[in-house]
Amino acid sequence: MSASARTLIMEQMSGRADQILSGRNFRVFVHDREVAVSQVRGLATGSDVDRAERAYLVLRRALGGDRTLFFWCDAALRGDETAESTVYIDQYDAANQSPVNTWALVGARPVRWSGPQLDALADGVAIEELELTFARVLWLDEPGARISATQISGMGVLNDGS
Repeated sequence: MSASARTLIMEQMSGRADQILSGRNFRVFVHDREVAVSQVRGLATGSDVDRAERAYLVLRRALGGDRTLFFWCDAALRGDETAESTVYIDQYDAANQSPVNTWALVGARPVRWSGPQLDALADGVAIEELELTFARVLWLDEPGARISATQISGMGVLNDGS
């Protein structure tokens, strides 16, 4: 890391130790409904993502009675055009009271659901995963905000079912 990069990082962090955020205070929303998940992997944008044209994200959670993720994936795999959605990830402050960051995954569509590994000799928690693809990730200026379909269409991201 160059000296100028280190200086920039130090300037950004000086006096802001109280603003360092935990990665465990977050909420995920699909079709305007909160979906409890324990892990979000793949929140990224960049040249590797651009080459693939669409990015991938994995949502993990303990398997319970809520089949929302399974049904969403099933609808997408059957070609249901309404399966495409904007997924929101809100990161909360240390007290888990107020959103401090919000990302919108525009054009999100499930591509794979996987159920738990069942093992009679294991003591672990049964986990389900949903892998989804998305056209674009936006880091919203206003934490907790939501964007309208009109704003999305103005970005050139269309709901074309792909």
